[in-house]
Amino acid sequence: MNNKSHPSAASRTLRFGGIGWILLLLGVMIVAVLARHLPRLIRAIELTESGGPTEANLNGFTLDPILIDREELGWFSAADEVHPIDTPQLITVEETLKLGHRFLVDTSIVIGVVIGGQARAYPERVVQVHEVVNDTVGGVAIAIVHQPLIGLSAVFRRPLDGSLPVLLGNSGLVVDSCPLLHDRLGANRRSEETLWSPLRAEAVAGVGVKEGKTLELVPHRRISWRNWREEHPEGRVLAMEASHKSLYRKEPFNTYRFRGAPRFPVSPLPDETSSRALFARMLVVPLGDRTLRVCLDEVIPIAATGGVWQPTDFPGIKLVTDAASGTAYASGPEGELLPAIEAYWFACFAHRDGGRATGQ
Repeated sequence: MNNKSHPSAASRTLRFGGIGWILLLLGVMIVAVLARHLPRLIRAIELTESGGPTEANLNGFTLDPILIDREELGWFSAADEVHPIDTPQLITVEETLKLGHRFLVDTSIVIGVVIGGQARAYPERVVQVHEVVNDTVGGVAIAIVHQPLIGLSAVFRRPLDGSLPVLLGNSGLVVDSCPLLHDRLGANRRSEETLWSPLRAEAVAGVGVKEGKTLELVPHRRISWRNWREEHPEGRVLAMEASHKSLYRKEPFNTYRFRGAPRFPVSPLPDETSSRALFARMLVVPLGDRTLRVCLDEVIPIAATGGVWQPTDFPGIKLVTDAASGTAYASGPEGELLPAIEAYWFACFAHRDGGRATGQ
């Protein structure tokens, strides 16, 4: 006689119902994600099927002349779908501190700029949502750029349209995973606009190429919020945009950085035998006809007492590091802050002459 008990029909229904609810919830989440990304997915498929970018799917930009291989262009979004900030809302250090951990903590990284005695801090958690902040500091029209896809942080003087500085924006196009910027002259003047590579700091397509235009770098520092406010207690801080507050609470690129693989095709990539991680952070410092390229992840841990490291082949140049925040900046012979670009190793390798780095 078999005395094994069997689950009742009611319990079987309950268990099935529990699994069913989980599956239903997963289905709803998948549908929501697809609904959000379906337009971009369809556009990407269209580009693939068409054999790459064409005049019809380049967001209306003119690629004549062009300095890069047009077949390497990738489509990421519609132009300015990633909304830049054009009218920055600024708050005081005291107002920022009152917001507490809802906004910044001591270890939060900001992009610090000082021009004409005016000090500004642009929190990376805000800038990464918009990628471009157009501002005027000390009478100088600048663009603060932070691109999470390649870990790029840079500040540029905005180019001119006649005598007026243009507003820079996100073109929606990428090359070697680097998002290209564009002059925002208006839809009716799209053919007059220039595509800029922030990593190369130069025009790569359009009118600017004909004129050999480059982007002028402005000195800046990636620095912890605590250190910046101690140095500039009277400075101003970029506030959160009310329309994007929900996005600032997220850290959407943590998984991307953890995976350590570029989102878009990149060529060339460093040799697979290299011990340097693709997402290692590089500091690129233009110095006349030479360029200092330093891997911060390698140099910061070995910096001398006081956090100073000096490259032997660049006399007078110092790298001032802060191990606590993992940040660094380059200073010149007179102690002046030098303009620089920070980006991931894979991007520097592809864009900067094979990415030769001091200490490599």
